[in-house]
Amino acid sequence: MLVYRIQKTQHTDPLDLTGARLVDGRWHCAQYPLIYTADSPALAAHEIEVHYQQTVLLLKWILWEIEVDDDALEHFDQQTLPQHWRTTKLKTRDFGSTWVQSQQSVALVVPSAIIQGCNVLLNMTHPDAKNSIHIRKAMTHDFDTRKWVNRTTTQK
Repeated sequence: MLVYRIQKTQHTDPLDLTGARLVDGRWHCAQYPLIYTADSPALAAHEIEVHYQQTVLLLKWILWEIEVDDDALEHFDQQTLPQHWRTTKLKTRDFGSTWVQSQQSVALVVPSAIIQGCNVLLNMTHPDAKNSIHIRKAMTHDFDTRKWVNRTTTQK
């Protein structure tokens, strides 16, 4: 499966856990770090846009294309999510941290909280991670600033 990750250009390794060890995320506690990727470049961009202010998005970014071996993937059962899972991170954070600790798979496909699509969580502490995850290419990525234009005039 091809997955995508966008990072500032100062980060040269898309699989480095340093940032994940600093803060909790939707699917992990900092003490159980993992890498967040998306099933499309568009979803990867949306994920960045909701977490950063407009001025930060003007910086230089890299879009990474990463391949995860199909036999390393596990699919999360969305039926187990509580009704309001998008507005609270406690259940998803607990599940993801438990998943990392269990070492049951290298990658976990989970639903995106932002739009239709999937995030793929990468457990870089798994013994098979280095053999199952392959960086394919890095491309420059610029965010389109037209989204931020204040549209006060009526379009015809």
